[in-house]
Amino acid sequence: MSGRALRLVEPDGTVRTLAEDPDERVSWEATDFVAAEEMGRSRGHWWSPDGRHVAACRVDETEVPSWWIGNPARPDQPAVEHRYPAAGSRNPDVRLFVLGALGGQPALEVSWDRVRYEYLAAVSWRAKGLLLTVQRARSSARWSCSVSISRPGRRHRSRSTPTTVGIELVPGVPGFLGDGRLVTAADRGGARRLLVDGHPVSPEGSRCAR
Repeated sequence: MSGRALRLVEPDGTVRTLAEDPDERVSWEATDFVAAEEMGRSRGHWWSPDGRHVAACRVDETEVPSWWIGNPARPDQPAVEHRYPAAGSRNPDVRLFVLGALGGQPALEVSWDRVRYEYLAAVSWRAKGLLLTVQRARSSARWSCSVSISRPGRRHRSRSTPTTVGIELVPGVPGFLGDGRLVTAADRGGARRLLVDGHPVSPEGSRCAR
């Protein structure tokens, strides 16, 4: 990431821009406040295993309220604008795109129901394609799907059950088994258990390690 743009530096030092927006309120590869502070997502771009694609976030903070914060140690300097999604206000518009790292390939937007699932919680690459987890703002329901780059319209939806209590994101899941079944983690029977295609497989009373 360079400023608000996403750029690729070749071995010979050549710099190539993969994504950029003229609007200063839009940034590429950035991590929005909610994802970083509440979900532990510290990055906004992910390389594919073959190095041919980059999945990257486009974060638009146009609707996020501005807060002006001064530096008490430097009262001679003006306050600095910060975009902060306070409770009850609008969150940034976060979208995910797959960009061709070799050039000449159009950007592919990875779509999901962003009205219901506002937060992009996790992104990773798997042998079956790109895997992402999104989450609702006012409840803890979440949804996972995989995206095939060769067939961008193909989706696989997990059978995660919406709950009325907070969901703790567990590193390492969701994921795929070798046969393509989806592995997730959820609280069942008073313990956090591993689920394969929605069915608990770890023993009752056990707990997934974080």
